[in-house]
Amino acid sequence: MSSVARRKRTLGFGLATGLAMGLGSALAGPNLVAIGTYSDVPFKRAEGRDGFSGKEIVYSFDEPEFDFGRVVVRSSQPNSVVRRDLFVGFTGEGLLVSTQPEASRSGSGSTSTSNVQIQQLEIWLRINGQIKPGATYEWEMEWGGSQDIQGGVPALVPALWADGEQIAAEVAIKTPEPEETDRIQRLLIPHGVVTMKQFERQTGGAWIVLRPANYGAFFGISRFSFREVDTEAPKETDASMPMPVRYIPIRSVLEDEIGAVLDRAASALRRARAADGTWGTEGEPERRVATTGAVATALAELDPTGEDVRQAMQWLAQQTPTRDKPWSLETTGIRLYCLARHGGLSEFGPAIQSDVQALANAQAADGGWANGFVSHSGSSAPPAVGTSTHEASFATLAALREARFAGAEPDKAVWKKAMQYWTDAQVFDGGFSHKLERYGGVGQAPTSAYTATGAASLLTCIDMSAAIGNKRCSAYLAGAEQLRGVTRALEWLDKNYREPLKNFGSLVTGDDPYRQADRMQLVGNVSGIAYFNKKNHFEEEARDLLRHYDRASGLFGVRGEGEQFAQAPN
Repeated sequence: MSSVARRKRTLGFGLATGLAMGLGSALAGPNLVAIGTYSDVPFKRAEGRDGFSGKEIVYSFDEPEFDFGRVVVRSSQPNSVVRRDLFVGFTGEGLLVSTQPEASRSGSGSTSTSNVQIQQLEIWLRINGQIKPGATYEWEMEWGGSQDIQGGVPALVPALWADGEQIAAEVAIKTPEPEETDRIQRLLIPHGVVTMKQFERQTGGAWIVLRPANYGAFFGISRFSFREVDTEAPKETDASMPMPVRYIPIRSVLEDEIGAVLDRAASALRRARAADGTWGTEGEPERRVATTGAVATALAELDPTGEDVRQAMQWLAQQTPTRDKPWSLETTGIRLYCLARHGGLSEFGPAIQSDVQALANAQAADGGWANGFVSHSGSSAPPAVGTSTHEASFATLAALREARFAGAEPDKAVWKKAMQYWTDAQVFDGGFSHKLERYGGVGQAPTSAYTATGAASLLTCIDMSAAIGNKRCSAYLAGAEQLRGVTRALEWLDKNYREPLKNFGSLVTGDDPYRQADRMQLVGNVSGIAYFNKKNHFEEEARDLLRHYDRASGLFGVRGEGEQFAQAPN
């Protein structure tokens, strides 16, 4: 699972099609990094966001067709100056990091004085798929800078989490020197072979990490490939010609099926679009806002630049709740999530800021949120004690997190209060049930869906409240109790995920069949953990989702398994 990437992360609202689209976009492309030919990508500049430490800027793309991973930049200059003057993105000739943006469109760089002084640069290229223990991989790279790099480019090829610890192969990428030989040399570009150490299973993402230095005004990559070598190929050590290398084709039937479902589901949603570019029932203005926001979010996961998506977001931003007809917490969160994740402050600032303030004002004294109407026109009475729910609290956190990444930050007290809510929600064995014990959750068994919800929500609150803008690692120590709670929740999942007797959720009826898939992907994205209880949770949940897909209509939630109707979100 690749995504599982900030901006292949899905903090969704349970819409089955949206979830499936998030899953599919995470799997687009080859299953194992195979080849990144960056010279074929059109011009596109990446946006930089402050990292959680406050000491770095992280550049990445939201759009699936540009998403390669991330570039991390550390500089002694103010972050605002770096974001303004540093170019990171594609030029049509490769992936470029240039301290002189005026030269970036040509990709040629310049040797004059740089606008930005970079202390440290890291380029993270995502590996899609699983690294095999003991397998042999070959890598190749075509790169360049405005000046020769003495000693090569330090790199980790690859770097991954396996068995709960970091594994990395350190190399120095250099251009090979021509040899005086009569044999034909197969490669005169930087290349190498690495054999992975033995491990039980990959427990997190895998990356190629480049750490160039002393490259001058720019550093660019036109191609990087990382491929598994078939070690059973015939050996011809005495041959006068280099031995050909065979590569193992990797194909996932599950990925193929997801891709086909995404295409049909997207087409079905577009056919249901009204003439004004919206979705929903006539005569129900607020419900139309919620439905349009949810569908636009789902379609934007596949193509955020689509005309249908842009038109829907423009319409959403123009809608205004009134004192006589206020919006619900759900509707406000759905609009904020859509506009913040796929739009931004520059285009939809007033609507985003209004929704952020409304959600912040609606927070209950216990740190959670309750379903009900919210006020967009000033302060409002907090919800009654005991009405907060996990579903409402989770959805609101998702929307506020997107707003924070867009640049609209609520007061840090909002995150700290929410962190206390989720701390109180954890039960004695580390899991989470569907509500706080003091609100009637006594005796409710924890489930994988709600434990994943709780773990991801705690991680989000810790990051948003403790790390953003802080300059010291001690900022995290203030959340030591919450970090212990996260560890206990992840341990619960590693022990109980997909154990039948641990996931019924006693006394809970009519449960949403899409909730667990949504929340397991969420916790995978936030934590970087791909396996729980020796199971690839992405594959497990994707297969379950596909069982709820109706091939006749092209939609989810029309029918459940067999002839039963699924209790799916509209």
